[in-house]
Amino acid sequence: MKKILSLLLSVLMVLTLTACSSGFKGGTFEGSAKGFSSDIKLKVTISDEKVITGITRESADTSNIGEAAMDNLTEKVLASNSVDVDAVAGATLSSNGFIEALNAALKAAGLSAADLKAVEGAAEGDKVLEADVVVVADVVVVVVVVVVVVVVVVV
Repeated sequence: MKKILSLLLSVLMVLTLTACSSGFKGGTFEGSAKGFSSDIKLKVTISDEKVITGITRESADTSNIGEAAMDNLTEKVLASNSVDVDAVAGATLSSNGFIEALNAALKAAGLSAADLKAVEGAAEGDKVLEADVVVVADVVVVVVVVVVVVVVVVV
């Protein structure tokens, strides 16, 4: 009985240790998708800790629109370690192709967007704006009503 219990505890320990380790081995993974005027091919480097550390790109989209948008998206992805970035206005097809290629690279790594390690704080370029709003319309209406009442009373 002791031998069976000992064997079961040993198996349980091995299973527990296996479940605790993610088993993900970082590396460089490739993904591709259709952009505006060409295929977008990405090589995405992901660390063992599931952090995107580098993105290289091959595409022939328009340099002043599509390529510029993908440069912007690359910065946002690296700063936030997330594929949940907004497409760039005016370069929607290139942006969507970039994001699809990035997701394909994650899939090649055996990961999903949810598997990436969260980064604290807002991405560069994101700003929190606060404003105090004063409603003046009510004051104007009250003044007009008072003036009308005074004029009516006087007349």
